Amino acid sequence: MHDKMFDHEGINLNVDEAVEMAGDDCCVLCLGKQKDLFGRTVVAKQLPAELLDDLAGRRQRICLLFFSCGRTMFLLVDSCGHMYFVDSHSHRDCGAIIASSPPGNGVESTEWIDKMMNLNWQTSLTLGSVTEVIYA
Repeated sequence: MHDKMFDHEGINLNVDEAVEMAGDDCCVLCLGKQKDLFGRTVVAKQLPAELLDDLAGRRQRICLLFFSCGRTMFLLVDSCGHMYFVDSHSHRDCGAIIASSPPGNGVESTEWIDKMMNLNWQTSLTLGSVTEVIYA
């Protein structure tokens, strides 16, 4: 694996770069559908909230890359509808999982993303994309 993927400082990657970096090690087969999310602040928060609730409601394992403001996070939805946001490097003693939530918390998850972006990157969630990742 690339020098223990989670043992390095965070770097900003777009979706293609993230897949290229982890593709062979993580057995990425291909990228699936991409959903673009953008709009004014209120609309920008409504779209991902609805999408996250929809994904959780499917009750199937789905792997996605969430991209916004030059950063990519891995989003895993498990077969129970729980969501896990994973970053490409450790966060203090918390590891690479930086947030998780049970099904039906799309609004809260979106609020968390927006607050996290404001705190760490001084930007709001006004645009982004979510791309499905299909593994071999």
